[in-house]
Amino acid sequence: MTPTQKTKWKRAGIIALLAFSVSVFAHALGWLEGVEHSSWDLRARLLADPEHASDQIALIMIDQPSLDWAQDVNATGWPWPREFYVMINAFAQRAGAKGVIYDLLFLEDSVYGVGDDQNFANALQGIPSYLASYPEHRPIDALRTASRALGNVAQQPDADGIYRSLRIFAADDPQSLATLGLVPWLDQQPASPVITQTERQIALGHTRIPLNAQGRTLLNFHGPLDVYPIFSAAQIIQSELRLREQAAGVSTEGSVLDPAKLKDKYVFVGSDAPGLFD
Repeated sequence: MTPTQKTKWKRAGIIALLAFSVSVFAHALGWLEGVEHSSWDLRARLLADPEHASDQIALIMIDQPSLDWAQDVNATGWPWPREFYVMINAFAQRAGAKGVIYDLLFLEDSVYGVGDDQNFANALQGIPSYLASYPEHRPIDALRTASRALGNVAQQPDADGIYRSLRIFAADDPQSLATLGLVPWLDQQPASPVITQTERQIALGHTRIPLNAQGRTLLNFHGPLDVYPIFSAAQIIQSELRLREQAAGVSTEGSVLDPAKLKDKYVFVGSDAPGLFD
């Protein structure tokens, strides 16, 4: 090897060492995290498969029009009386839904009194109903005991506020609180699956959920929110009220949503009104 070649190899080695050192330093400081997140988001969009999104899921959203309806028509602000959720549960039960999953926290007694809580508790027992919970903060007693099961919603987003992964169990322990989206599936299995967890996967019977190095599972989005049927909470509540009035022989005005649209579906109730910060 000539002196010139030796010099070139030496320079190449120094450049490679510097590049490696910079990449390690950047990774340690989290500088590459944003690049990885953007890359992952792009791949998620390109590989999304809306046509294969589950047809067993429907969403009821407490959106801004629902809040406006409650305020303008019923002079009711937020938080809503539990009676509104009684109507939602009743409509889902009427429809033959598989269950209602509330991605809402009921950590305090209703401001409308004990009877309001008890009416909702009674409604929860009419159809399999699941409530959101934090491991350290559970729903009020009346609702917790009336619900079919609780699901954990204490998840941490990435640094940019986007949820790309989650923990299946609250304490990395199959005996701890499962994430809310998994709870109805676990509850309605014909036989309770044997649950085991290793560093890189969770086994739910024959179902395997891979985990990353942080013990989290990556979320496989099928597309944006509207890959599932979405209904306004106000539309559901009004439809239930009109159906009740019609059954009592009272003429009503306004359209009624066909309950069949929720038949055999897991109905998730959540909020996306800007003022609710969810």
